[in-house]
Amino acid sequence: MAFKGTKSKAKFYAVHKGHHTGIFDTWSECELHVKGFAGAIYKAFPTRMEAETFVQYGLGGGGAVPAPAPGPAPATPVPSSSRAAGKRPASAMQAEAQSDAEWDAVYTDGACSGNGKVGSVAGVGVWYGVNDERNLSERCPGDQTNNRAELIAIARVLEEHPYKRDRPLKILTDSKYSIQCFRDWLPGWRRRGWIKADGKPVLNVGIIKYIDALLELRSKLGHKIRMEHVRGHQGIEGNEGADKLAVAGCRYPAQGERDWDALEDGVRAKIAAADARIAASRAPVEVAEATPEPRAKFQRVDSSGERRSSGVASAQHLWQIQPPETPARKAVISPEEINPADYEGCFEDDEQQLLEEVNSPDPPRTAGRVSAAEITSADLEAFASGLLDDDDLAAELSD
Repeated sequence: MAFKGTKSKAKFYAVHKGHHTGIFDTWSECELHVKGFAGAIYKAFPTRMEAETFVQYGLGGGGAVPAPAPGPAPATPVPSSSRAAGKRPASAMQAEAQSDAEWDAVYTDGACSGNGKVGSVAGVGVWYGVNDERNLSERCPGDQTNNRAELIAIARVLEEHPYKRDRPLKILTDSKYSIQCFRDWLPGWRRRGWIKADGKPVLNVGIIKYIDALLELRSKLGHKIRMEHVRGHQGIEGNEGADKLAVAGCRYPAQGERDWDALEDGVRAKIAAADARIAASRAPVEVAEATPEPRAKFQRVDSSGERRSSGVASAQHLWQIQPPETPARKAVISPEEINPADYEGCFEDDEQQLLEEVNSPDPPRTAGRVSAAEITSADLEAFASGLLDDDDLAAELSD
């Protein structure tokens, strides 16, 4: 059931059921979120309080139901692990809760006018901040649906945002569908070969597999990612900014479909390279074993030098170490094999000693020399008789 806006001075367009719920200032904005949605419920109100009550409680709310407290609605975090609920988290849900100041926050949104109908147009919005140069407003490529635009907005963040180990990334989206794709449904889809529980093929499978690869790559590189759900059009600055960028993207020229399979293959190749580097860094270092040196052989020999192979050693038996056999040296060395430098200085000490003895005025003493106290007078006479006198010396010389 749909309720058209009145022609009175209504300023607040409330959507209780549609592509997006919330409050819009103009009918053109409201129309984007209800047109083509079966069973959309929306209405115009003169005051924001009435519009907020309608968004929250629908037609049965009436004026008696108190309006929500003013101010932005808090974000609903997607836990990094859903094991308590029996669900295996995808790679995106890895980051533990940390204070908001430690995270880089980015808002994403997708918009589609005429969703599900021929002639629909969709846009993608990514919002970092007011007048931030990283903000994106693009036309959704390929098929024009709201869910595709929501997913592609997330993919654009993962493509463009830099990798930071020390700054985890928080992606805030009002698309519960996108959150559930990676938190709840992805493991089952993989097991069933990308078939849903009802037996139908998974929609947008190329985009989903590509995003899953991008998330896995960031996980390999140590970059934490977390997705959080925020309620759309509740005055949250980032969500409102992303929505306006997505709506503006609907006005851009149509874009052709991207090759999601090729994009995924490129990311998977990077994951394989990262795995290889990780494995190489963790591989044990192989150390080559040193070749053991040959041990000396112990053989028992007796006192005569004969080898004994058995028997009990006695006092006359000795233990002799037989060193390893070494190749025999050549008997003849050619002049070419002689290196004079190898023999330089080998006889230097003997030569110096010889020179000192020859040039010394006092010849070196010999071991046979006796002291004067040991020579007797008879020895002197016998020594003197053996000497030649001058005449005998002259005769000897004349001969």
